[in-house]
Amino acid sequence: MATVIEAPGETISRKAARPTIAERARERICPNCGGPAERRNAKGPAPTFCDAKGKGVCKKEHSARKLAEGYAMAAWVKAWRIDRGTGEIAKGSLAQLCEIAGLFNAQDLEAGRPRADLYAAKLLAEQTRYLDRRAHR
Repeated sequence: MATVIEAPGETISRKAARPTIAERARERICPNCGGPAERRNAKGPAPTFCDAKGKGVCKKEHSARKLAEGYAMAAWVKAWRIDRGTGEIAKGSLAQLCEIAGLFNAQDLEAGRPRADLYAAKLLAEQTRYLDRRAHR
C-alpha cells in the first residue's frame, strides 16, 4: 500500500512518479501558507510567496523559520561533510540531521504548510546559490 503525504493542495504517493524540478517549481503555491502565489499584474516574474496576510508576512515568516531551522542543522551538516558520511562522527551527525529534518517536516505538515520540496524546486529552477563559489577559490 502506498503511503500518502498530504499538505495544502497536495497529495503525493511515495510509490507514484516524483515530479521534476520544473513541474514542482511551476506550482504557484506559497511555500509558507499554501495559499495561491499569484501575479498582481502581467509583467514581471511570478511571485514565490503570496501576500494574503499583507506586507510580505509570508515571506518574513518563511525566512525566520529557515533561519531557525538552519541554525539547528548547520553544525551537523558540516560535521557530516568533513568525512563524507564515513566514521562514527559523520554517521552520528547524519542520524541527527535525519531526526531534525523529520521533526521539521512533521511541524510543517501539522501547521498546514506545503512540503519543503516545493521551495527547494523553486530555488533549483531559479539556479539560486547561497554561496558565491568564485569568492572562495
